[in-house]
Amino acid sequence: MATVTNERFGTQTLEHVRSDVARIAWSVMKALGSLKIAVVMFALGTLMLFIGTLAQDEQT
Repeated sequence: MATVTNERFGTQTLEHVRSDVARIAWSVMKALGSLKIAVVMFALGTLMLFIGTLAQDEQT
């Protein structure tokens, strides 16, 4: 069995490290899939569209 030796965290098995990475990846995916983030991105896109429209209107 492979082990990872780290002075700060001690010796961990490779399977334990993989489960930590999987848990972190799952947390990131849950945050990215959050409805709150989707709403914020939609609002920012709408704001960008509005600012672009105003900038184009000033050119004409």
